[in-house]
Parts: sequence; C-alpha cells; structure tokens
Amino acid sequence: MRRGPVEVVQLWGVFDDIYCPHEHTFDFLEQVFDQVMALFPSLGSTSAATKRRRRSGSAARWRRR
Repeated sequence: MRRGPVEVVQLWGVFDDIYCPHEHTFDFLEQVFDQVMALFPSLGSTSAATKRRRRSGSAARWRRR
C-alpha cells in the first residue's frame, strides 16, 4: 500500500491511486462539491445533455432527494 504524498496528475486517465473508502473521505468530497455547486449552480444540470438523464432511474431518484 502506498503511503505519503501523492503527486497531482496533470492529465486525464485511469490511475492506480483512488479515494480511500472512508466516511471522512466522502464528507470531504461532499464539502468540496457543495462549494463548487454554490459557485456554479447549473453544473451537472443544464450544462449536461438531458436525453440519457431523463431516461435514467438513478438520476430521477437523485432529483427527488
């Protein structure tokens, strides 16, 4: 298992390093996303294609939350 600092990647792709599945990890990510959504409220809604989103059961359940 890798320990210590992880270098910030400067490109897109699939990488070996992932988020640790701990409650505090997801709490942190939720805080980050809340702040980003406050700055860009339409991000993920009007900025995304709607065709598949309208047919998605998981998207519908999320919208009802």
